Amino acid sequence: MSLRGPVRVHLDAGAPLLREWAVVCDDDDLPAVLTAWELPGQQHVKEADRLFDAVWTVDRRAARDAARACTRAAYDAGAPWAPDLLDELAPEPRAVQVDAATQTALFNRVLAYVDRQVRR
Repeated sequence: MSLRGPVRVHLDAGAPLLREWAVVCDDDDLPAVLTAWELPGQQHVKEADRLFDAVWTVDRRAARDAARACTRAAYDAGAPWAPDLLDELAPEPRAVQVDAATQTALFNRVLAYVDRQVRR
């Protein structure tokens, strides 16, 4: 039941995850997680001007943990596909070594995208 591509999950209005976002790729070839938490006290700040603390990793175990956490939130929100995906994510991930050039290329792509957004 692997998901391919983004999935939107509707959370309750008071859910703590509404102040966070994550991009998770739990993949053997190039695991990656980019996640951020909105700094508190920005209720009156325009959406484009809000500040976040962000974390980036290409660690395989961290990617699996992030995939499990996101799937658990979807499960708690009633997503019908979540139980099967939780079962699929239960085993520990296979150890893989991703070469530095591939990791660097991915990171540079992410930074270029962010740079384009900031310059708008």
